[in-house]
Amino acid sequence: MLTRQGYLARGDSRLFWKAWEPPEQMRAAVLFQHGLGEHGDRYPYLVAQLVAGGYGVYACDARGHGRSTGRRGAVDSFDQLVDDLDAVVWSVIRPAQHMPLVAMGYSLGGAAALTYALDHQDTLAGAISIGCAVGPGAGVARWASFGIAPFCKIVPRMPILRVNAEDMTNDPQVARRYTQDPLVYHGRYSARTLQEILIQGRCLHTEIQRLRIPLLLIHGGGDLTADVQGSYRLATASGATDTTLKIYPGRRHDVLNDIGHEQAVADILHWLNEHT
Repeated sequence: MLTRQGYLARGDSRLFWKAWEPPEQMRAAVLFQHGLGEHGDRYPYLVAQLVAGGYGVYACDARGHGRSTGRRGAVDSFDQLVDDLDAVVWSVIRPAQHMPLVAMGYSLGGAAALTYALDHQDTLAGAISIGCAVGPGAGVARWASFGIAPFCKIVPRMPILRVNAEDMTNDPQVARRYTQDPLVYHGRYSARTLQEILIQGRCLHTEIQRLRIPLLLIHGGGDLTADVQGSYRLATASGATDTTLKIYPGRRHDVLNDIGHEQAVADILHWLNEHT
């Protein structure tokens, strides 16, 4: 496996990116966006399997996340997050690789990948959304999720919600690594950040009907962070005739690291092999 990494200047921010590529000819490129509060280096098994299958994986830490600069754990603009993905495509992937490209993301990144796919259908071979954050799960305080609009107008940076690692996975070791990871944000998320995610989630339920490229939706049936019904609704509303929905009973939000993650990764690899 070949790796390269660097920083991408975006206005007053520096975005850390990392690429994992096969030593031989690459079959396709996968643009991967991580979830809220974490970073792109949390998925070694996924990366290893995809690279072994001939795929290059390209991840970028969002502003305020991981090794990128910015206010910690903040998503002040969803549009900016998606624009940053496009910058990675044209600054990191396209100059070196001219081959099929798939947009993939997890949680917040799942919503970002879908949003990016809707606006770049002519340049993508497909999209994969994992645990898409289009609605709050039972483990997220619903009063905070639906009652934050007033806070956004008055105190947008007011810290409201903290995510519990134990709610994200059935594997205690994964939860422990998450809580001990210095690159993960462990504080409370602001009203503005939560509002941006919720607004974009509602938009996706409507906009998904414009999608025409192949789509794979993956979700844990026991997700306490992002409502699994959100992925059901996306699958139903999708305008893509080639839409696949896979639900893993009992799995929590972090499907790619949860107990039984091997099956989810195998399903992703199989889907990629069929669509690139």
